[in-house]
Amino acid sequence: MPDDTAGDDLAHWVALNCIPGLGPAGVAALLKEFGSPGRILTRIPPGELAPVASITPSIARRIARAGRHLDKFAGYVERLTAEGIQIVPQGHPDYPRLLLHAPNPPPVIYLAGQYRTLDENSIGIIGVTHPSRRSYDIGRECARRLAGLGCTIVSGYAQGIDESAHLGSLDVGGRTIFALPMGIRKFKPRKGFPPRPQLLLHGVLMAEAPPDDDWHRSHALARNRLTAALSRSLLVIESGETGGTMHTVGIARSIGVPVYVIRYHKPPQTAAGNAIIQARGGIPISCFADIDRLAAGDLDPALITQMQFDW
Repeated sequence: MPDDTAGDDLAHWVALNCIPGLGPAGVAALLKEFGSPGRILTRIPPGELAPVASITPSIARRIARAGRHLDKFAGYVERLTAEGIQIVPQGHPDYPRLLLHAPNPPPVIYLAGQYRTLDENSIGIIGVTHPSRRSYDIGRECARRLAGLGCTIVSGYAQGIDESAHLGSLDVGGRTIFALPMGIRKFKPRKGFPPRPQLLLHGVLMAEAPPDDDWHRSHALARNRLTAALSRSLLVIESGETGGTMHTVGIARSIGVPVYVIRYHKPPQTAAGNAIIQARGGIPISCFADIDRLAAGDLDPALITQMQFDW
């Protein structure tokens, strides 16, 4: 059995990340108990893993099995690296500092493109996957303005408002972070987006799901907390009364990220959640002048224009 207690090889982190049923909370509990991924994978018998937190006996057996096949994961790491995918565990200098504010921060993330310190000047833009045309256009224009004024736009690469946010930033050559609801190798630019090499000049792909995982609801829900944590402020363009937008808003509020919400003069039917978000403390925005002040960081909620509507 290899001695890996001297350091935490990337293969160890990827092996843990790829174990079905072992989420970030489980990894965190194991690390707290046993100290390192290498020790967890190769030194601890399954019977000692199982009592920790929510680690079931079947998951413990999967961990031990992964530890016996680390050569496979080492080869996987080489392929990912060759494809330009960076594997970034917690504690690495390139791990985005804002992610540490997320509930159960990812033990390891996968990046394509370069995440920069300036990307911490970030605003998340989110909303429903089937918005009104008016809201889609508003989302894209808000992203254009914010990105043009130096903000990095964060969104979750869903259809609808997320798409409008990413595209709006790219329209003006701005920065945008794609918090992915699937493995990073499964990302494909949709219609209207530039090819991947051009996209990565301005965009960062970020995922915590195993690299070859397809879209899954659990990955989408996990992605929501990344979107919230990576955003200095969160802007809701159009929300239903329930769903992923509301889920992301709840996470943002729980970690202290300010939530702003579009206040329509005549709300689209698909924006029924906007009023709910405002009633729960979301700061209403009703004109592009407020968006510009949000980018500049001098948007005083007490001075927001309430009677002038651009939409």
